[in-house]
Amino acid sequence: MKKKFSELQKDIEDQRENIKVNHASLASDNGARMIHSLSQTMRDKEEQLTAHTRALRERIAQYKEEIDERDKTIGDKEVSAIQS
Repeated sequence: MKKKFSELQKDIEDQRENIKVNHASLASDNGARMIHSLSQTMRDKEEQLTAHTRALRERIAQYKEEIDERDKTIGDKEVSAIQS
């Protein structure tokens, strides 16, 4: 009877160790998944910000062209007013 009890106690301890190891393994797997998910999210955000920055730069370039055109128009009007 004592022998059987000892064997069961040993088996229980082994199972507890397996559970601890599996739990630690799952925790590290979940951590890796979480890190992967966060890095993917960060990449998506970076792509969105890059696209937004590109769009803003294009708008700035358009505004600069518009300002240059208006400046040229004003300059032309000033020259024609001086010549008159």
